[in-house]
Amino acid sequence: MVIGPVSYLCRFTLVVALLVWATPLLAGPPVYHGILGVRPAGGGIDRDTGVIGLNVAKWNFRLDPGSDGLFPADEPVVIALGETEQFLLPAGSLVPNAKGTRFTYRNPDRKVARGIRLFQVWQLKDGTWNVKFKIAGLQASRLTFEFPVCESMAVIIGDDDGFTGVELTRPGGLSGKRVKLRGACDDVEGWPWL
Repeated sequence: MVIGPVSYLCRFTLVVALLVWATPLLAGPPVYHGILGVRPAGGGIDRDTGVIGLNVAKWNFRLDPGSDGLFPADEPVVIALGETEQFLLPAGSLVPNAKGTRFTYRNPDRKVARGIRLFQVWQLKDGTWNVKFKIAGLQASRLTFEFPVCESMAVIIGDDDGFTGVELTRPGGLSGKRVKLRGACDDVEGWPWL
């Protein structure tokens, strides 16, 4: 069978389209290590399993000075807690507002048991960014027998991350159904997402 120029071009275009479509929407490990400024946050806990939900109202994300910047509409987002808990939004998940100043993801399943329910990021006049998120199904089983605990936490957008340690506790004790993130802590090892 002889393949003509038009047929060859169609096949080439199809192969390129399939390769682009099949390319993972994930970036490599973060290159630029910024600072995640945490404030108190809260949520609920399953007393038996240690599965928590966390609602973060406004944390500051200060980029590394060498960063090429954030492009939230085009980059994947990862929220990570500890060494094993990572929640991903593929590139293209964040939708800009009409002015292009705030980027938002809302999970279509409002009662999702495990995953990111809401994620927002917006830039401030000083060049830093703020992040807000709600996440469900985080495994924090240490909280069933020990608190407070210090865990590593990162917000990763594209090749930029903001990393810190966070202190989690149970204000109502073992019988309480609430979990509180009191702020930053220093008892964590290095950068687990390198």
